[in-house]
Amino acid sequence: SVTGVTAMIAVWMLVRHYAGSRVADRSTVLLAFFPASFVFSMVYAEGMIITLAAASLLALLHRRWILAGVAAALATATAPVALALVVSCAWSAGRAIHKDRTWSALAAPLLAPVGFVAYQVWLWRHTGDIWAWRQTELGGWHSYLSAAYPVHIITSFFGSPIGSPATIRVVFVSIVVTVIFAVVALRGRLPIPLLLYGLSVAAVAILTRPIGPRPRFLMVAFPLIVAVATRLRGKSYIAVVSVSTVLLIGLTAYSVLSNAVFP
Repeated sequence: SVTGVTAMIAVWMLVRHYAGSRVADRSTVLLAFFPASFVFSMVYAEGMIITLAAASLLALLHRRWILAGVAAALATATAPVALALVVSCAWSAGRAIHKDRTWSALAAPLLAPVGFVAYQVWLWRHTGDIWAWRQTELGGWHSYLSAAYPVHIITSFFGSPIGSPATIRVVFVSIVVTVIFAVVALRGRLPIPLLLYGLSVAAVAILTRPIGPRPRFLMVAFPLIVAVATRLRGKSYIAVVSVSTVLLIGLTAYSVLSNAVFP
């Protein structure tokens, strides 16, 4: 889709800004062949979220506070997980104020949640219920934050590694991959705004029952994937991209041909 292309371009531009073209190339290729990237061709918002998040983060690195806030606001209007950008905007603004007394930096964190709030107000006006979105989440998907959820997934998987439902296996593997990627990111040299955004998205995904950190949500936490691509070289990079491509083919077939799991 168009937003899949814009997502790749935005991520490439972001990574090139602080790490150069070669790292940007490696990061974009790994993201493009990530196991869930086929959702770019489906009716999902991942392409738009990644595009806007990368644009907001790049604006933060350039200290373009209003642009960062507007891009973040558009992202939070697209999906609530983009509220992770508020953390990055708040940290960047706090640092700018502490270091240079740049009070205009407050524009970024103040604007960032506006999209989400505006959407809630729109729903309120059209439904007459201020909690319409939350009730839809609970009623349609039984979705809510739960610190016990990842523990449930891990214990369920180890209780029956082969016999557990497909969703349990997919979410368990995603939790393991998310933790590994987060450790790599923490040990790497990602700019702090990117690191905070990636970790925040990953944390929300892990704690959201019953969705969990499925591959497409880990893809939204793209700075963690970028961190892995940054650390890899030569044969190790080729091996990871090859494995990711095989998993992409497998997950695509599994999701399209079966109702047992969605990405």
